[in-house]
Amino acid sequence: AMFFAQPDGVSQCLFHSPAAACRFIAVMTQCLNFNSAFAGSMKNLTFAGPDTLGYVQGISELIISKEVEVKNRKIFSVDPVNVSCKGNQSLPSDQTLQSSRASSEDQQLPRVPPWLAKTGRRKLFQAFSSILRFAGLSTLLGCGDGMLLFVLVEALLPSLRQLSIKVGTMEDDKGIGTDWYTLLEGGKLSRSAATAAFLLNEIVYGASGCWLDKLMSLFGGLKCLDSKEVATMPTTSNAKQMPEMATLLCWNHVKDCKGQVLIECIGDILHDYMSIKIWELPLDATCFSVSQASSDAFAGSHIFQDNSALQQVILEGIGIFAISVGKLFEDNGFLASSLYLLLEKLGCSNFQVSSSADLALNAIQAHCGYPSVKSLVMANADYIIDSLCRQLRHLPLYPNAPDMLVAVLRYTGAACDLLPLLEEPMRNISLELEIPARQQHPSNTIPLLKALREIAKVARCECSSVMSNTSKLADLYDTCAEKGNCKDQEVIDRAAEEVIRLKERKRHRQSIEAVVVACLNVCAPLLAAKDQQICLSALDIVKDGISALSIMDLVARNENEDRETINKALNCHDDISDLDASEPPKLLPAMHHIWPHLVVCLKKSQPSVVDKSLKVIASVIFDCGGDFFIRRFQKDAAPHMCRLLCSTADSGPLGLRQMSSDVMTIYNKPVSFSANKHLSSASLFKLQRAALSCITEIAKDKKSSSALVGVVCPLAATAVALACGVPGLEESATEALIALSHIDSDLVWIMVADLVYGNPSSLPRNICVPGLNFPEVSEILPALVSSKEALWKQAVAEEYNLSIDSSKAWDLLTRLESCK
Repeated sequence: AMFFAQPDGVSQCLFHSPAAACRFIAVMTQCLNFNSAFAGSMKNLTFAGPDTLGYVQGISELIISKEVEVKNRKIFSVDPVNVSCKGNQSLPSDQTLQSSRASSEDQQLPRVPPWLAKTGRRKLFQAFSSILRFAGLSTLLGCGDGMLLFVLVEALLPSLRQLSIKVGTMEDDKGIGTDWYTLLEGGKLSRSAATAAFLLNEIVYGASGCWLDKLMSLFGGLKCLDSKEVATMPTTSNAKQMPEMATLLCWNHVKDCKGQVLIECIGDILHDYMSIKIWELPLDATCFSVSQASSDAFAGSHIFQDNSALQQVILEGIGIFAISVGKLFEDNGFLASSLYLLLEKLGCSNFQVSSSADLALNAIQAHCGYPSVKSLVMANADYIIDSLCRQLRHLPLYPNAPDMLVAVLRYTGAACDLLPLLEEPMRNISLELEIPARQQHPSNTIPLLKALREIAKVARCECSSVMSNTSKLADLYDTCAEKGNCKDQEVIDRAAEEVIRLKERKRHRQSIEAVVVACLNVCAPLLAAKDQQICLSALDIVKDGISALSIMDLVARNENEDRETINKALNCHDDISDLDASEPPKLLPAMHHIWPHLVVCLKKSQPSVVDKSLKVIASVIFDCGGDFFIRRFQKDAAPHMCRLLCSTADSGPLGLRQMSSDVMTIYNKPVSFSANKHLSSASLFKLQRAALSCITEIAKDKKSSSALVGVVCPLAATAVALACGVPGLEESATEALIALSHIDSDLVWIMVADLVYGNPSSLPRNICVPGLNFPEVSEILPALVSSKEALWKQAVAEEYNLSIDSSKAWDLLTRLESCK
């Protein structure tokens, strides 16, 4: 009826007076509010929902499947139309197609509001959204020169403004606590604002006319055509479709309008959408303190869902506005005012809100002429970084700034390109992580460390990418020298191009190094923090940061080689005058600063921290090389690792109580890593396995194995005892001994052989001498008079008082000899 009534008829019927317009808004609000989600019988609500239908379809797909052979591998493919359940109960194909179509529509804007999507009210949404869109389009094309659109907008905005005022009043009165449920009228204000925002989105989308091509297909397959296309149509076709075509041209006239009225209305709406008070509404209980988290406050916990629905609709509305006006959304400054908010909500802990922000960003990118979200972010990088720095300088007022940075780096794909621009934000983060700032605002430490963790991870990935794209000029020169054309003009031009690339790579490398070094300097003191989560986050940053710097050191070495090649062979002195070869290294000085703090983690009482620190130590020794750690590891880390391996809790390691007296007993007295706290048996057992894995990782690589040269003897002795005595640690200790044998094979072999041949009763009977001239083993390694004469016992401190079961030494020796 609205289609054939044409814009003038619709506007005169529905909007002939302000009271009529308000009455229309009241009817639409009543039909599309939160209460509409519960209309109908309980049976429809229970069995007709999309969740139930999708569950039945998923079970059916698992039962009825078709097996296909592809290259001798079995895979299962499902025909989504012909899916049937057992008992000849088939699932209708139209329902299956409807479900798949609904899931695809959920990823496009505009879509069903959250409170209707959960109960399957899609038909209700399609009907009333069409009415709203026709009404919005008629306000522009009908009588009134577009002023009726302002009337509809102004009739809906008071709900949003009332909510903002109420939240502001609560903050002024310090009322966000046990009485916030009462002040928000049980969530009524949030639900009313969400409904009003949804109506605004649909009306603006309808006024744009972007939906006509899709909706007009319902009227005989008509398409939106302009007057020129209609004039070129055949006469017979015009005669057959003249009534419908005339009506269609009346609605399609919006394409010729300038849309200035629509732009102004979008500006008014966005002004209320961007209200800070709306975005301060709580989405979960984490924003309340312990004293506020009472039963009275959680009596209205459903309001979290209402607030989430409100923010979802507003975020999707921003994307709908971009779809409605296209490039004008950016030209009129709407993108600049809303982009930072979308990126901030992209990192929201609420999945629904984050998903809506992602949909809005993709809609803006597609309709504002950007090929990807990454290009959208990079085109506005200066604005984003400037806003981020401003918020980081006033972090107590903007606590979500670190989450926004994490979201941009993690989800937009622009992390590597933004990395060189993060020097200024890093300085602000450094100030916020200093002792005075952390004492004043301790709640900001974890979010800031998450941001640093993401920066370090991105830096490591970018460094690997830079290293893979590095090309050495020495290869070019060698090729040219073989051909004898080093002075050829083509070679000189290619060398000039390589020089330009070398300069760009060096600038890029230096910017990355500055960011990574800043991250490491900030998090190094936090390794000694008492908070377990802070310490673990700092350890992750150290691991990724040191890995990034090690790669950058290799890149810098390649740059120096290229510089020498250009200077000596290609005679490009002027081109490389600004390439300084005396640049100091960054890796080892950074590690020298971090190492004392890293060793402190080994002394902590939290098992997870000690476990993580052992893994980080193995990683940084591999990245920096073992030579740097020979004295440091021997003096700082090795004593703690040996003490850990030779200690026991009150109940001993797992299974120790069930062992006989001849089996290894580690430490007669319980040892703890803190003066007040003891490690449990399970935790100690796990840490001992982690320490053995750390030794294995360091010793099996030639680059890092030199760090253990000074401590291979006590470590090997302790590993021999664990491999021969403690069930559960035998495999880990054996792997550690095999790795240590790469450093000093004679020492490891003779320690194990001393146990084997020092106890003749444990030798197998079928052992034979290699040759007639070879002396008996008992002459080389005589039997042990006492356990104190064992070589492994002499290699460790006497107070450890270790005793082992030497009967297992033969299997260990066989394993070592098989790994030659």
